This record gives sequence, structure tokens and C-alpha cells, in this order.
Amino acid sequence: MANRPLGEDREGTQYYTFLSLGGLHGVTASGEWKIYRTAASVDALIDALDLRGLRERCLKERLQLERDTIVASLRHLGKAMPVEEGDIARDLDDS
Repeated sequence: MANRPLGEDREGTQYYTFLSLGGLHGVTASGEWKIYRTAASVDALIDALDLRGLRERCLKERLQLERDTIVASLRHLGKAMPVEEGDIARDLDDS
């Protein structure tokens, strides 16, 4: 797994994996970072993507292919990038 975009959703959020951090990260069109910290949040994203749109269909297929690798990398996320109150990163499990 390398630092590379996995794809983009209909709202323009681009999704990435980072070898050094683990997990799944998204950056919105406005520059806000989203961090998917659990298998459940990754699965919820996959389930929410709409197959009717080309971008989301491609993103969904890519996430389904890489899901197990992304979930396995989650154990590194907490050690590498703790999120504290006031950080710009938003843990999606709290929304």
C-alpha cells in the first residue's frame, strides 16, 4: 500500500492510504481531512457509495479490493497520528 489516491466521491472528496500512517484518509474540496479509524467506518463508506456514478463506482470497487489491507493497517493509525480535541482531523466515528 503506497501513498496514492484511491478515488473520488460525488462531493469531490479524494481518498488516500498512507503507508506510514495506516487507515483511510479523505480530503474534501474545502481541504478538511477525514480519517476513517475503524473497520466499521470503512465499511460504512463503502456501503454509502453509489454505483450509478462513475467516480463512486470506481472508488467503491477499489475500496472493496483493498478493504482488508486498509483494515489491517488501522492498528498503526493510533500510534502514528493521535487525534486530540481541537485537531483539524475529524474522526468520523464521532459524527
